[in-house]
Amino acid sequence: MIKVAARYGISDVGLKKVCKRNSIPVPSRGYWRKIETGNKVKRLPLPKVVNERPVRFQSHDTWAANQPDTEVVARQKMMEAQPDYAITVKPTLRGSHSRVQELREKFEVAREDDYGRVTLDCLPFTVKVGPKSARRVLLILDALFNAFEQRAFEIKYFPNHYYGKTRLVVQEESFVFKITEGVTRESSAESSRKPPPQFYQPKYIFNPNGLLTLEIATWSGEGFRKKWRDKKDTPLEAQLNDFMIGLVKLADHQHAQTLIKQEEERKRQLELKRKQDIERERKREEMSRERLVREANAWEKAARVRSFIAAVEARARQEGRDLSVWLSWAATYANELDPLSTAEALDIITRRPNPPETKDVPDLAQRFSWT
Repeated sequence: MIKVAARYGISDVGLKKVCKRNSIPVPSRGYWRKIETGNKVKRLPLPKVVNERPVRFQSHDTWAANQPDTEVVARQKMMEAQPDYAITVKPTLRGSHSRVQELREKFEVAREDDYGRVTLDCLPFTVKVGPKSARRVLLILDALFNAFEQRAFEIKYFPNHYYGKTRLVVQEESFVFKITEGVTRESSAESSRKPPPQFYQPKYIFNPNGLLTLEIATWSGEGFRKKWRDKKDTPLEAQLNDFMIGLVKLADHQHAQTLIKQEEERKRQLELKRKQDIERERKREEMSRERLVREANAWEKAARVRSFIAAVEARARQEGRDLSVWLSWAATYANELDPLSTAEALDIITRRPNPPETKDVPDLAQRFSWT
């Protein structure tokens, strides 16, 4: 399934779903392994075709490539085609960007890893290249930083962002980037670069090969181009304007997705608030009924107490006894029980109770903000 799916630019899971929709049988788990070990397997017959129709495959790459340019992307393409916006890599680092100067100082003291490369941050870029390519990368970064400023792309610091704090903002979306140099493998015995002394001698040595890759390091925007590599006839330096177009295209897509998510979240919050209002009204009605029954029971209890007080007072009068103190105390208690004994009784009884408030709905700007 994996090999066949690769021909159509989709995953094996995606291919299996296509087969299921079209009633095409697929090999069961372990099918090919059973054949390799000489076991007999039952081959499922193909179903009879009733209504013949073509089976179409559309990968994420195909989908992104077939999307028409938005107004923002079309305007960016026109801008990049103008001579004034052509990105040219200068032959010298004299007068280079301040961030490039800082990175240049880091290169001088950086140590190589096991692949002969050094990893440094020149935010929003992360650079992983060999020392021989350092000058070339610095020149490319200088051209990119100047191009960002020319296009009014802003570099901002996001203190609470989960992936990279200093990021480039394009179309209200933020990005980080990587410039990586590829490596080649050769035998330790044949390599001119020797590893540092260690307990064991590695079988292979990895050396930087001079081929650079510029990458937009983001997980979103599947199907959109995110990598620009050195080619035989087109070095990375000649692809920087194309990189700008790809960056704006990805940013425009992500911004559209963000707006969709915000609208979905707004509707979700409205629905949540509607349900909370219904639940609050239900609780208010439930509390009103409970209080009505409670006040009625209290009024009934007070009436029974007063009837008993009247009976005691009549008996005391017959026997000629003075129970004025007790009768005063009992009458006070009966008034305490009676919910209608005060001047504000009707206002208190008919007032609608307020149930406890639910948690506040989070603000949309905070929910979708990286700051």
